[in-house]
Amino acid sequence: MHALNVPEIDSYVGVMHTLFALEDLYGLKIDRLNDEICIRVNRQNGALFQKMTGLLEPWEELAHKYRNGEISREEYDHWRYYYPKSEAERNEEVLRKVKENNRK
Repeated sequence: MHALNVPEIDSYVGVMHTLFALEDLYGLKIDRLNDEICIRVNRQNGALFQKMTGLLEPWEELAHKYRNGEISREEYDHWRYYYPKSEAERNEEVLRKVKENNRK
């Protein structure tokens, strides 16, 4: 398996080539939703769709919480900058709370 050759993303052209690579490698597709351009995971890619959705859902959840003021910018940035460790820690905290509630 070869690592993704990440283009320079310090330019708009580099960002575009990164998006093209993500389309080729991970099935992301450009689309339009309510007159806004968006990137989506192609549902027709079966297992790849499931894997990518599972990886993207936590990001969407944290972004939603940040936009709604439920978490701070610092908390959101910490999650992003320390991913996947931050997601593992968040899952451990959820499991700990579930176990505590089951003891009551």
